[in-house]
Amino acid sequence: MIFAVGDKVKIREWDDMVEDYGYEDGDPDIIACKGIFLRSMKPLCGMQFTIHRIFGSQSEERDVAVSFEEEPKELYGRHGNPDEKFMITTAMIEPVEGNNGRFYLDESSIQDMIL
Repeated sequence: MIFAVGDKVKIREWDDMVEDYGYEDGDPDIIACKGIFLRSMKPLCGMQFTIHRIFGSQSEERDVAVSFEEEPKELYGRHGNPDEKFMITTAMIEPVEGNNGRFYLDESSIQDMIL
């Protein structure tokens, strides 16, 4: 999914990401998505944010890091240090319903509309 600055998103649920990416080397405390999602990040699941910056060029096949306008203490890792924030990537987020009137269609959805 392609995101833009200003999009309202939420951190995906733990079980949803496990289903899509599995565990890193079989370790049930680490989800193997781009940037890895640690069990210590689980309190972020379901939290909503507004994308402030996108780092790099994203595509449907390439996840990139994002930053948010809001930065709750849960983003600062176990030591609460703002200089050691968890990295959040586009693999870890999903759009919030009613996302500023934007909507997303994947290629198969477009094909279905055409046929």
